[in-house]
Amino acid sequence: NLSATIRAGLNIIEALDILIADAGKNVMRKILSQAKFNLQKGQPLSVTFVQYKKYFPPVFIGMVKAGEASGRLDESLDKLNSYMTKEYNLVRKVKSAMAYPIILLVASIGVVSMLLFFVLPRLAKSFQMSKVELPLVTKIVIGVSNVFTYSVILDLTVLAALVWFFTYFRKTKMGKVFFMQVLFKIPVVRDLIKKVALVRLTRTLGGLISSGITIIEALDLTAEAVGNERYKKIILESKE
Repeated sequence: NLSATIRAGLNIIEALDILIADAGKNVMRKILSQAKFNLQKGQPLSVTFVQYKKYFPPVFIGMVKAGEASGRLDESLDKLNSYMTKEYNLVRKVKSAMAYPIILLVASIGVVSMLLFFVLPRLAKSFQMSKVELPLVTKIVIGVSNVFTYSVILDLTVLAALVWFFTYFRKTKMGKVFFMQVLFKIPVVRDLIKKVALVRLTRTLGGLISSGITIIEALDLTAEAVGNERYKKIILESKE
């Protein structure tokens, strides 16, 4: 929309006024109002986006900067629009591809949990009463069941630790590396991760270079956008 209004001949302040009036979300209205205020103070548009890094990825900011520097902001915004649309579609396709395996995984965990918490404790009592010699594997499974049913507080503590592990640890640099190593050992997932990383790498790097950004700056931004610690390391090495 910003590209269209600028191309129509409006100056950027007028364009922002239209977008502010048309903004459906308070957050976007706030950001656009801040952008207008900064522009009136003589600051470039990209300065505002830098202040809101939570909402605008490095590639977005980099392409806007390139458009301002070259005087072709409308063209950069058009390319950015195309890039973000393709990125959105890519994420949606990946989520769709992973939905069925995740449903199966959750269902499997649910079935195993029911066995460990409800079925096996009752079977264990029956086995004890009959005094039947059980196979080693069965003993191990019953032992695991006994551990899980031993204390509700212990179960909740372990559950909280697992939630922390998957929610917070995976966001750290060490967590990203760890999870990527795990995912790269799963055949189908490994291939999917590679394809997604390569699509992001080529699309991002191509878009940044065509916007007028130098190859060194483009590699820095691409490393952040690729979303894969292994490829990020390789891209930064190629930059050196």
